[in-house]
Amino acid sequence: MSYIVGAYSQLAGGTSSDSYKHILNNAIKPLLTEVYKREDVFLQLYLGGALLQWLDTSHAEVNMLLKNLSKSNKIDMMTGSFHQAILPLVPPSDRILQIETTTNFIAKKYKKLPKTFWCYGEIWDPSLISCLSLSKIEKVIISLDNKNTFEDLPPKPFKMQEIGRSVDIIPIDTRVSKLVHDFGLGKITFTNMFSKIKSLNDSTVQVAMINLNQLCQGEITNEQVIELFTYFFDNCELSFDKLYRKDSSLDLDYLEKGWYGFDALVPKKSIHGVLYKDTSLNFLYNRIISLIEVAKLYKKNRDIKRRISKIIPKLLCGAPYLYDSNASIIKGSIRSNVYKYLIELEKILISLEDFSYPYIQDVDKDGTNEVISGGKNFNTIIDTKGGSILELKYFPARYNFINGLLPFNYDKYKDNLAKAGVKQKLFSDVLLDSNFDLKTYRMPKNKLNELKYNLEILDNKYTEFELKSDEKQSLGINIIKHYKFTSNEISLNVKIKNSSLKQKEFKFGLEMPFSFYPFENNVNVKINDEDIYSTNEKEYSAINSFRLNDKKHKTKIGVNFIEKCNLFYANSYITTRTVVGSENLYQFSLFLPTWDFKLESKESKDINLVLRIGRNI
Repeated sequence: MSYIVGAYSQLAGGTSSDSYKHILNNAIKPLLTEVYKREDVFLQLYLGGALLQWLDTSHAEVNMLLKNLSKSNKIDMMTGSFHQAILPLVPPSDRILQIETTTNFIAKKYKKLPKTFWCYGEIWDPSLISCLSLSKIEKVIISLDNKNTFEDLPPKPFKMQEIGRSVDIIPIDTRVSKLVHDFGLGKITFTNMFSKIKSLNDSTVQVAMINLNQLCQGEITNEQVIELFTYFFDNCELSFDKLYRKDSSLDLDYLEKGWYGFDALVPKKSIHGVLYKDTSLNFLYNRIISLIEVAKLYKKNRDIKRRISKIIPKLLCGAPYLYDSNASIIKGSIRSNVYKYLIELEKILISLEDFSYPYIQDVDKDGTNEVISGGKNFNTIIDTKGGSILELKYFPARYNFINGLLPFNYDKYKDNLAKAGVKQKLFSDVLLDSNFDLKTYRMPKNKLNELKYNLEILDNKYTEFELKSDEKQSLGINIIKHYKFTSNEISLNVKIKNSSLKQKEFKFGLEMPFSFYPFENNVNVKINDEDIYSTNEKEYSAINSFRLNDKKHKTKIGVNFIEKCNLFYANSYITTRTVVGSENLYQFSLFLPTWDFKLESKESKDINLVLRIGRNI
């Protein structure tokens, strides 16, 4: 049996330098060293744009080796979406730029124009053929399934046409991919994986694409990398020629829209299905697309347009939507990297004197308008669903502090702080039984965060709002929330009225899920001016304030309660395997102040708080 041998790494922007170094030292270097030693070898190699840039700036010796191996035709660098964009999710007008940025980078640095395409995440759509053809792509290497049973050989290469354009589809041997995937997850040992690969014995030529991230996820050694690729190189073809029949063209066939291969855990058949189910990911994606649509309306200053055009591709990174071998979907560094560019773009648009930024718009495309508001150095999004806040972005730090999540249906999370797949919001209302044990709290506890509140804008600068709940949907409790924004603070008054005919006794709370990156050795937490070093104690009594000091972003958040409250505080973590081994990944910190109410019919009471954000508060 012989192979077209390939390897790839899909690390995205925002990945830690430790992950880059681990991939380089434990996979890329031993692999390239083995390629360099051999006379007759042919390796397909795909490296994501962020990794290529990191090698270019930090490891000139590796870049020089790649250049020499490319010139000697020992490696064939593959192109793809530079910022690891999921191209089927990218507006058609922006797809070619993603591909050509990678193509031009490779052509400039390694002196070869790539003609073979790698589809990030192996997420495919037939509409891509048009932009691939326009980008001079000849071949696409991709898996054709993600349910390999080891019973059938992969299909033969075929030509696919769409609207008069065509590319060659080169199927991957997913038998090999599945074994590497299982090794990465720790389901099988290296010895078991390697012996099963060697047992795949037939007379055909197959394409083996080895996920280097998954090898590192499985904690492979340098010696094992060399042993694995030595086997493939001993049985490798030096070109694609044997995949093609002499004197005849490839048969025509069709690859349906879908999510293929084993690069990520796939909870749904399509990425669109995941976005539909996971309101947190859906919000992030539609928030980005909405902002891009607004940005493209600006037509006047050429320099501003150029700045905007450089930011947009970075916003379209697909890593925050994938639970891959680096657990990108739950990496705060990757999400915050996307938000860094979102904040930069939004700040440009808001500051333009010759452009009217729409402060009222449907930012998440859910059919309901939201309101963008804030102070001098921060802004937020007011959501009429729940009368809450969707973002808390501090401009000087280029950071969004409401950015935590637990992704939908990827695992049976032991975390008890939040429901998976639900967008987290600031100041979501909570109604609890009077005897509820706060230590068992898990958000959202009830559906108030999704109920429609009636919004009234109280000034023409969008700095003061009133939101009213429907008591029929909120258990006979009428909630009126009054927000006021000043230069560095949010004042919130909540009036709670018993609209029923009976006395009601209950707890009322406000969810405050803040997220930081990093958290350990970076964020100081104070409750009533007392430093908190452990979250073993989750409930605190008679609280009038808490303070958060994010040293990395040089930002402080302080919340003062006019009426003392009981406070629940805990941190959320997910333990998983990544390219650097097992990691305990921080997700968010939940603060839940609650007040005890005993209201007679038609009686009401107020609570008041102030949130301040800034360098010195």
